[in-house]
Amino acid sequence: MTEQTAQTGEKAQAGTLPRCKATCVDGSSCKAAALPGQATCIFHSPDAQALLAESRRKGGLTRAAMLIPVDLGIGELHWDTVEGLLAIIGAAGEKLLAGQLDPSRARALSEMAGRMLAALGGQVLDERLCALESALQELEADRAQG
Repeated sequence: MTEQTAQTGEKAQAGTLPRCKATCVDGSSCKAAALPGQATCIFHSPDAQALLAESRRKGGLTRAAMLIPVDLGIGELHWDTVEGLLAIIGAAGEKLLAGQLDPSRARALSEMAGRMLAALGGQVLDERLCALESALQELEADRAQG
């Protein structure tokens, strides 16, 4: 075992990884962890530049893909009915499982639909309560007359 390998092992056991030996554009020392067996990090290693460029390209594609609208295949979206909300959630689940909808968008759709369902549920309860109160008032009026 070389002295450098022993030092690397000791640092790893102590919970710290060797730091990159490169200097940043602003003149400060790079604080990123060095790649295993190298003196520099992924950002400063000449061997890793192709991998880094490909990762950046893929990251850009992922962000751009987030802006592309997804057709849930259910026609017009009805956010104002329980049936419409259930159709949205179901279609989003199918697209997610088919790999056509990313999990973060599916989660956002599910959360919005869940909140709408809760709001609709409250509205339905309010309507039922009003109907019961009206019926009770009619019963009380009939009793008072009769």
